[in-house]
Amino acid sequence: MRLSHATILLGMLVATPALADGVECQANIIYGDNTTVRDVATGTVVQIVPEPYLQRTQVYQNYGFDLGGGGTVTGGYTPIPATVTTYEPAPVTPPEPPYVPPAATPSTFLDGTSWVLSQLDGAFVTANATLNFEAGGRFGGSAACNTYGGDVTAFTNFKINFGPVISTRRTCPQQSEESAYFSILDVATDFRPGREGDTLALLDSTGAVRATFQRQGAIPGQQGRSIVGSWNVAGVLIDGAFSTDSGFGNPRLEFMSDGRFGGNLGCNNASGSYTQNGDMLTISGVALTRRLCIVAAPFEGPVAAHLPNVTRIQVTGTGLSLLDASGTELIRLSQ
Repeated sequence: MRLSHATILLGMLVATPALADGVECQANIIYGDNTTVRDVATGTVVQIVPEPYLQRTQVYQNYGFDLGGGGTVTGGYTPIPATVTTYEPAPVTPPEPPYVPPAATPSTFLDGTSWVLSQLDGAFVTANATLNFEAGGRFGGSAACNTYGGDVTAFTNFKINFGPVISTRRTCPQQSEESAYFSILDVATDFRPGREGDTLALLDSTGAVRATFQRQGAIPGQQGRSIVGSWNVAGVLIDGAFSTDSGFGNPRLEFMSDGRFGGNLGCNNASGSYTQNGDMLTISGVALTRRLCIVAAPFEGPVAAHLPNVTRIQVTGTGLSLLDASGTELIRLSQ
């Protein structure tokens, strides 16, 4: 139909008290037999033209108004206040500062210890070399050809830093082995003591083991070890130099629990008696057979000569050292 929306709304607001009170009102439009409708506000009669698709029924449309003020027009309209949402940004949490580990402090673990080089990059060395650590950050020793030394710092986290190696300038057949050893000291970044304190390993920055050592001297907490048992003679002092080359023989000594000892020194057999009291050792009554051997036994004479001069035992990483009264190592035993 073509009724004016403005006209109908105006008539509903002005003409009916029920509408003014905010109560529902009804506009009745009847389709079918009654084809006209009168506007009650103006009295105008409007002709309705039914549309064929609409059902012939009565339609009700409800209108509701809330003008506020207790249901009266004069009360005024109070709009519902709009809800204002204020955006509050999430609090900014500053990133955690990067973790800086505490600086490692110097360690005195190696101070006063002495070590004998046994392997370089997994290969056994052919010449003796020693490494000594002094209190106050100094290291030194004897290599294959030269004596050497320098500054070193060991840390509590098992890091180590060797300074430049200063050495004498002698040459010898093992010069390349000595150079390789000095190069390893230069690249060593970590040290690892053995579980029993008898070994030491030097590692580079990749974690590879570059050099291994055996302790020279007493192992802390292992003083007073019994000499009872069977031992290889691993070294002996010969003409002021310590030698570990026993030739073709395999010299051995066995100390029995009844105070006697015996063994073979490479050619002849040795025997005698001993007394041990803690680290103190006295050997007496040394006797040697008189066989003539075709193969030389370089340890035989020096060992037989040193045994009566032994006064004490020192536990080492490889076994025992037999020392004289001045602390000089005369004989080295290993198992």
